[in-house]
Amino acid sequence: MNIGIDHGYYAIKTKHCSFPAGITAYTHEPYTLQNTLEYEGQYYVCGTGRQPILRDKAVNGNYYLLTLAAIAKEIKYRGEKPECSVVIGAGLPLTTYGREKKPFRNYLLRSSQPVCFKFEGEAYKVTIRDVLLFPQGYSAIVNHPEFVREETFRRVLREELRGIQLQAEHVPEQKPERASSEPPIPQEMMGFLTGLMGEG
Repeated sequence: MNIGIDHGYYAIKTKHCSFPAGITAYTHEPYTLQNTLEYEGQYYVCGTGRQPILRDKAVNGNYYLLTLAAIAKEIKYRGEKPECSVVIGAGLPLTTYGREKKPFRNYLLRSSQPVCFKFEGEAYKVTIRDVLLFPQGYSAIVNHPEFVREETFRRVLREELRGIQLQAEHVPEQKPERASSEPPIPQEMMGFLTGLMGEG
């Protein structure tokens, strides 16, 4: 089974699911198992807030754990069996693609296979067969406007815009240096994308 995952700062997105990228660890079982991942004896509530802006998303285990939650949500949505094999498709910023491709692939493939975990109380046994990485780029939208009409793409783009807006709100005005290595999105492009999202 192929599963595309967008590892955003604001949200984790798959074709059918989207949830905030925050995660909170517990040493004991939380009062509810909703959005709760159990992995290697630890509990993690997924979807609590958002991730801080990091130069390297593989600096800790958060995005790996959120990946497992995304896989479980997508498997459940598709009605597939919790014991299965998946190929992950993911994107990296164009400006750091060459440098991050191998480390991020290793990061997502780091566990011995299959990966055993529970999500919302259900046991999963997932073999991650491969991780395919691609450069991200909002400029690709301009070359394929037909995709913008597709509701799935429009939903993902709305989530992305929401993340960009939140990210912009958290940049202190007194600091001229950039918080990330990604090039800024030109104001004209933001207006264009926002306009597309407003169309029926």
